[in-house]
Amino acid sequence: MGRTKEQAAANFMAFQRTIPSSDIVIFSDGSRLADGRAGGSSQEIFEFFCTLAVAWPLRKRLPHTKSGSIQIRWVPGHAKIPENEAADLATKEGATLIPPAPHKSSYASLKRYAKTQSLSAAQSQWEKVAPQSYQDLEITTSPKRPGELQLNRLDLGHVIAAHTGYGDFTDYHKYFNYDDAYLLCQCRA
Repeated sequence: MGRTKEQAAANFMAFQRTIPSSDIVIFSDGSRLADGRAGGSSQEIFEFFCTLAVAWPLRKRLPHTKSGSIQIRWVPGHAKIPENEAADLATKEGATLIPPAPHKSSYASLKRYAKTQSLSAAQSQWEKVAPQSYQDLEITTSPKRPGELQLNRLDLGHVIAAHTGYGDFTDYHKYFNYDDAYLLCQCRA
C-alpha cells in the first residue's frame, strides 16, 4: 500500500499498543523450508478460525464481560515484531515434524500426496530390481513422460519398429517366412 516494510511494521506496532489488554491477540505465519516442506496447511485452520469468529459475538457472556470484536490484520514478516518472529519460529519448527495423519483432506492435497508416494515407491522398487546392466548405465525411473510419447502414433510406431527390429522390414518378413509380403521399399530400393 505504498509503505516500506519498516513503515508497515511501525504502523502495526502503533496499532498493537491500542489493543486493550483484555483482548486476545493471535499471530499466525506460514513458512517453507529449503527442502520444500511447509509448516502445516493453513486452509483448514483458517476455515476453523472463521467459524469461531462468526460464533464469538453470539456466545452468552457473564454480565461483566464485553463481547469484543475480531479483527484480522496483516503483519509484515521479518520486521522484528516479537510476536510475529515467535510465530515464524514455531512454524519452522512445525515444518520439521512429521505431520499427523489428516482427518480431513482436500482432493488436491490427497492427489499431491499420492503422486509423491507413488513416485518414491517406484524409485525405491526400481533400485531393488533393476538389472545390473541398467544400474551400470545409471538408467533410472523417470516421473516425466518420455519424449517419444509426444510423437503422433504413426511416427511413434516407426520409432518402436526401428528400435525393436519388428515392423514392415524385409528381414522381418523373411525371418517369419511371410511369402506374400511386399519386400521392396516404395522407392524400389
